[in-house]
Amino acid sequence: MSRPSLTPVGSTYGNWKILEKSDYKTSGKNQTVILECLMCGSKRSTWLSNLRQNAVKCYDCHSKAKLFAKSLFEQKAFLVCYPDRVDIIHSEEDLPAGVTAFRVVSEDMALPMVVAPKAKPDPDYGYEAFLAVPYDYIDFYCDEVNLDTEEMKKAMNLYNTLVERPNNRLSKHFKGSRSSWVENGVKMGYIYWKDSITWPKKPAEATPVPETLETLPNVDPDPLVTFPDDPQP
Repeated sequence: MSRPSLTPVGSTYGNWKILEKSDYKTSGKNQTVILECLMCGSKRSTWLSNLRQNAVKCYDCHSKAKLFAKSLFEQKAFLVCYPDRVDIIHSEEDLPAGVTAFRVVSEDMALPMVVAPKAKPDPDYGYEAFLAVPYDYIDFYCDEVNLDTEEMKKAMNLYNTLVERPNNRLSKHFKGSRSSWVENGVKMGYIYWKDSITWPKKPAEATPVPETLETLPNVDPDPLVTFPDDPQP
């Protein structure tokens, strides 16, 4: 009884799905296989031994990867690596601190770099109030661009969470100098007020906890001191 094949038709090996195999008896010592790339769906044929040695390359994926790498190099891009994703950043000023970042220096190489923390800038002077918001929402809040439906809902939900609107009216907002910084991987900026129709909500103040025997610091009382004239206990 012959051993079952470790690479039967319909199984996957690496990034490939095996669609067809030549008959072993008529193929000599090596079989040919027809494969489908799991990444792009393109098909190609090769020797089974090449597949087992991980020596099969998808020409379509390789070509796209080369073009993508060339584009990153031409744009002088930066790569920021998170546990679940890789972000492409096009300006060094937008790089967040405290993450692993790489500078693309050629079509085949990216070098690690240390990103110095960027201080949060002070808001501009001359306005009634200001509020820190995601940078991508500033133009929307200032009535200069529209967002798609889902992003508009997110932007308005955030606005209603952070802003007092006693008359259900909207203030006109201004962009100021458009200074920016990065918080938790999100580029932030300020919007400004010149009226008092609405205003930013004040952060909730912590309620003071009254001191009780449980909350008082655990300090030993002063030791008992006796004086010569005092009777001894």
